[in-house]
Amino acid sequence: MDSSGELERFYTTNWSSTVESHKSALAPDDREVVDEFLSFGKVVDWVIKKAPPSVERLRPALSHLKAFTNFSESIFDPILEISYLWGSLACLLMVGAQLLARVRQDLCRDVDP
Repeated sequence: MDSSGELERFYTTNWSSTVESHKSALAPDDREVVDEFLSFGKVVDWVIKKAPPSVERLRPALSHLKAFTNFSESIFDPILEISYLWGSLACLLMVGAQLLARVRQDLCRDVDP
């Protein structure tokens, strides 16, 4: 790859094919979640207003991901569709919250009264 144009095409082509591959592998309800969260702000709003406390504690770490995507968007925008990243993150946080709740229930059930 000799030029920045070739690198840009390589990056955006791979990003686009990866996004399409992952979208086709999602269950319909997960696809709806991904499509609902198209911005960093929507993910943060969900974390603040609706997420369980275990997920809400991750909010400060989201700023690092935001800084990375700001950098990527400044280089490749508007050809790079970054909204999929935010939707995927929201979906992963929701699944993680469900798993944490189940683990907590299992642990509490195993504790002797």
